[in-house]
Amino acid sequence: MRYFILFLIIAFPGVILAQGNKPLDKIKSGLSISDLKYLDSSQTSIIGKFNTGDGFGGYSISLDSFGLFTRTDFSCLDISQTDSGSYRFKTQKQVELISEKNRVSFDVIQFDTFLFFVPTNKMEVFKKDFLSLCETFNQKKGRRGEKEPFTVQSSIAFNLSRKYLTKGEF
Repeated sequence: MRYFILFLIIAFPGVILAQGNKPLDKIKSGLSISDLKYLDSSQTSIIGKFNTGDGFGGYSISLDSFGLFTRTDFSCLDISQTDSGSYRFKTQKQVELISEKNRVSFDVIQFDTFLFFVPTNKMEVFKKDFLSLCETFNQKKGRRGEKEPFTVQSSIAFNLSRKYLTKGEF
């Protein structure tokens, strides 16, 4: 126990000093905000299922080619459809979901082979989350999974999918 406490006393200040206050716009991994692109509204790649959650619960939104959506909430104990309605492009960069319960606008963001539905009022938070994850995965290399390698991009996208609706490999 003494050695553990001694280790913390020595190592902890070093960790704090090593991290410093690096500006988030200068990421060594080579990824930056310019890797995030707004999806052109003329593309049909938003059709499909967008998911978000942490493995214990979350929700998905399915968009069909007829301009309709369904929202399904899920947990480890239950799956239920909680909302449905229509969707439309509000602007070239935004999709609006319209139901009897509410009306929500999302920016459609592309990163690598992933699409994100980001609530319009949360775009700045999304950018900060993205840059923070770029910093986290800085210096890390992809690793090999059972069938295919995990890239830094897919690791970042997976972590963002815990907070934001995500569609992969569109």
